[in-house]
Amino acid sequence: MARQKINKQTQTAILLECRRRCCICFGLEGNLDEKRGQIAHLDHSPNNNDPDNLAFLCLEHHDQYDSGTSQSKGLTKEEVKAYKEELIDHFDQQRNPVKHEPSLSNVIGVSYMRLFGAVETPLLMSLFESPAQEVMPMGDNGPTDFYIIGTKGPTLHKNLFDFWTKRWQYKDAIPLKTELWTKCSGSRSMANDIYWTALSPTVEDLMSYCSHSDINEDGNLPNTARELLNLKYSDEELYALQGTQSSDVGFLFVILTNQGKSDVHELHLNYNFVTNALQFIQGGSLRDNMSKKEPREVALNDGLISERPKDMRTLKIASLASNTSLLWLLCIYRKKKNGLPDFYLGDVTIPTGLSCELEGERIDQTIRQPYGELAARMHVPSGWFNQ
Repeated sequence: MARQKINKQTQTAILLECRRRCCICFGLEGNLDEKRGQIAHLDHSPNNNDPDNLAFLCLEHHDQYDSGTSQSKGLTKEEVKAYKEELIDHFDQQRNPVKHEPSLSNVIGVSYMRLFGAVETPLLMSLFESPAQEVMPMGDNGPTDFYIIGTKGPTLHKNLFDFWTKRWQYKDAIPLKTELWTKCSGSRSMANDIYWTALSPTVEDLMSYCSHSDINEDGNLPNTARELLNLKYSDEELYALQGTQSSDVGFLFVILTNQGKSDVHELHLNYNFVTNALQFIQGGSLRDNMSKKEPREVALNDGLISERPKDMRTLKIASLASNTSLLWLLCIYRKKKNGLPDFYLGDVTIPTGLSCELEGERIDQTIRQPYGELAARMHVPSGWFNQ
């Protein structure tokens, strides 16, 4: 059957929504430079010209996506579609600046953000804790591909630094250093454990883990896995296996912003705490992983949370200045295709309400839950260099 051409109206719509920016360049590197490129078919079917199946890619990424190289780099259809949606959202926000999502009070604004990347997000969290002047380029010889946080590291790739400086809009937010935040932030070993916990005991998942660029720095893990598991796959066959990706793990944050003109005092954040039978598993041998249980068999999901007993707790904060935000990590989870939780990888925090003192008056406010699939989301680019 002859290849069906994309009609001019559809071509124009695709080019206008992305402004000739490659969505993979944007998603992985935060790169918004105009590029020479082509309209790609995300399902690799040249006759499926549905706009949802089309995306503008630069020539390099189009070649990668349409070849076996895309599999070695983990470029899945779902991932590229997510990058496309984020790029469109970016330009929509430029045309119509987004205000904080509405809340039941005009004092504390409530918004949510989902970040995806089991291995990458903990490094980004360490950036949230660092004043901009503490993040310095490595070396004294002009432009560099690596930056160092503080005086002792860790160090990060330029693409993650660019994501933080160019795309992350809450750089001045104050992290709430809860037990979960402290456990995850800046810890490379913990980042690996989070990814490991999300894996099913399958060859596909193990090879996805082994081929991750921030885990497999020396390039030997896939060969080691082949030897341990007696696999007889070629490199091409291994990279074609689509298991759990690092980007399949989501981190749910809530951002609480004092939108008033005065500081608030004695801010109390009320929440329900739900204990999960599935806790973070320290990465073990590949053989050991093959005998572990499917994580979803023991983990909390949204259905189980409604049935479980909840421990009611309160976080107390002395004050929050005007136009200042708090960043609160609530949970980490394995996502479904729509970005919402399939199951949770650890304990779950559910904010319920807050109270604060403003100009001598006590104010109570309900904290709404995320707007499902409409909650803002970002995929974190790879970034670890060393630690």
